[in-house]
Amino acid sequence: MAATYKISTELYEESFQLIALHTTMSPFTLAYNLNQYCGLDLERSEKDLQLNAATFPLFEGYNEELDYSFYLMGNVYLKEENVNSNGLFETFTSTITNYLIEEYKEASYLLRMDEVPERHFKNYLKKTQAIHKVSLAYAIDVNKLKSKQNLILFNHAN
Repeated sequence: MAATYKISTELYEESFQLIALHTTMSPFTLAYNLNQYCGLDLERSEKDLQLNAATFPLFEGYNEELDYSFYLMGNVYLKEENVNSNGLFETFTSTITNYLIEEYKEASYLLRMDEVPERHFKNYLKKTQAIHKVSLAYAIDVNKLKSKQNLILFNHAN
């Protein structure tokens, strides 16, 4: 009799934590502040994160000493389009908005941390909350996300 083995889907699950950041800072300014306050060593990725027709800025960092990877990504994509009209005005501007994580439309950016122990994650969260122009920073329960697959589209920096 032949044995049948099933591969657990848990093997494909990536272990990461997520912090939502609400701020009006530009991606470069936020990455700089995260580097200063948290010591993340984030650098602009060669490629942005693509999701359908939307492009989200992506910054990567890696701590060799602790073997942690960090990713800062925009959560909001805005695109303005000129639309022709047959009405009183010939053209008008329409704004298309896409979100990396639909459930957290209010968050400007997401900070993904791979393989970071809970106590270190809480410390990073506390440090991000101390950044002056970050109005709100909080942990997101990754297991409850409906659009978690949007965060697994890129490779690790290491």
